[in-house]
Amino acid sequence: MIISPQAQVDDALIDLVIIKEQSIPQRVLSFSKVYSGSHLVTKWFRHILCTGITLESPEKVLFEADGEFLGMLPCKVNILKGIIKARLL
Repeated sequence: MIISPQAQVDDALIDLVIIKEQSIPQRVLSFSKVYSGSHLVTKWFRHILCTGITLESPEKVLFEADGEFLGMLPCKVNILKGIIKARLL
């Protein structure tokens, strides 16, 4: 799946993709586009670049990133530029 096709590992930005509420048939059609990365041009997805984000909810909500469980909301996420050095081969 290509959730955020424009993401850059070295731009010090968070690529936030918001998935809007959809009917089940619309989800099937929308998520098939995720495999080609063409979903972001539909009205069901929104792509935002940011340097940090705070997530909150009055309800109990589990938080995960990239498929890994990280804890419960509230959660604050920031980019720390230059902390991890990555080199693409």
